[in-house]
Amino acid sequence: MFYLFTNISFLVAFGTIVFLTIVPFFYFPKSKYFYLIPLIFTITLLYLGFRTASLSAVGIFALWLYLKHKFRWQYGAIALIICVAALFIKIGSTSGRWFITKRAIEILKENPKGIGFGNFKVTYGLHQADYFKSHPINDAIALGAENTQFAFNEYLQIAIEGGVFYGVLFFLCTIITLIVGIKLYRRKQEELLLVFITGFTGISFANLTFYMLHNYWVLAFYIICALGIYCSLLLYKRFATFFALLAVSILISIIGFKNYKHNFLYKKIETASILSSVGYKNDADSIFKNVSKDSADIGYQVKQARHYLNYNKAAEAISEMAKVNKQVTNDGNYLLTGDAYLAIGDTVNAIKCYLTAVYIVPKRFISRKKLVDIYRQTNNIKAEVFWLKSIVDLSEKVPSEITKQIKMYAKLRLNIILQ
Repeated sequence: MFYLFTNISFLVAFGTIVFLTIVPFFYFPKSKYFYLIPLIFTITLLYLGFRTASLSAVGIFALWLYLKHKFRWQYGAIALIICVAALFIKIGSTSGRWFITKRAIEILKENPKGIGFGNFKVTYGLHQADYFKSHPINDAIALGAENTQFAFNEYLQIAIEGGVFYGVLFFLCTIITLIVGIKLYRRKQEELLLVFITGFTGISFANLTFYMLHNYWVLAFYIICALGIYCSLLLYKRFATFFALLAVSILISIIGFKNYKHNFLYKKIETASILSSVGYKNDADSIFKNVSKDSADIGYQVKQARHYLNYNKAAEAISEMAKVNKQVTNDGNYLLTGDAYLAIGDTVNAIKCYLTAVYIVPKRFISRKKLVDIYRQTNNIKAEVFWLKSIVDLSEKVPSEITKQIKMYAKLRLNIILQ
């Protein structure tokens, strides 16, 4: 769950929620038009293309309107229009997410009792790969269906992993917590309580289109808001504030320690990986051996496998990647597994891994290039031409020098073959 704030949409969404959560501390509720602040944020974020953040802001806007007894149909219409408009921003990404949602629902139908918590990141990638083996890949899907570790909807993901019962239970608990908070605020009119309700509402709306709770800091924020609402219900204001602060302190301490430990191990693993890549085998071996006592982290296992592959221990790399592929499914892991099989001359399994990588995330040029190379190596001209054409026809989501070089190579190679 150490998903860092490297995704700009994730960072903006959480930043928006946190900012709007602390607004009540500055006595904006006493302002006549304070409830328009989230609306301004919503329109701005929508214009900038941040869909989840705008959805969070519009949820907070609706909440504040309701609490101020000013929820008129005109405002409701504005909120609805904004939500619909968000669907038409970044059409390629939206169609990709909708594709992921449909495949995720298929998994839920096949496994109504759940696949086990934490297993979505293993199950979904292979499910998507199986789908693309028998269905065409168009550009919109190829460019959008790239994140195979999350369902882009926390309610749906909990239902898939834990079963329909847990999914419905989580959704109902969310609704009940919001109702409790709203009714309580109507009675007490406490600014601290409004803070908790605002934060909980923002995260709850963001959960509809993003994997917000898969970050420890966001999860802690969400738990604190929920605890704050129920502490305000069960305890006097002074004790409610005390328990809320105590919860904040405990959760931040736990998460801070986990983050510190994770980052410490991560830096050691990165150091070992760099040493391995520049030829310091013995030093890298020593660090990997030391880290293995403290970490069963997937990142460690992948870098250990790459280290083995760097020094002609392909069999050990395959063994290490077999453990990884049982924990998480992504194209990079299957490419590395394919490289390991290719290193021992097993082209059949290498091709299987490269094909799986392509079908897991169709937009990657490097996966298709590896297929082209191996088909050229095995003198399978028909298959080579097919994947060369797929590279030429594939749009670039984020143009880069590497993709340009791969496209150029594909065009030149096609000209040579077809002459």
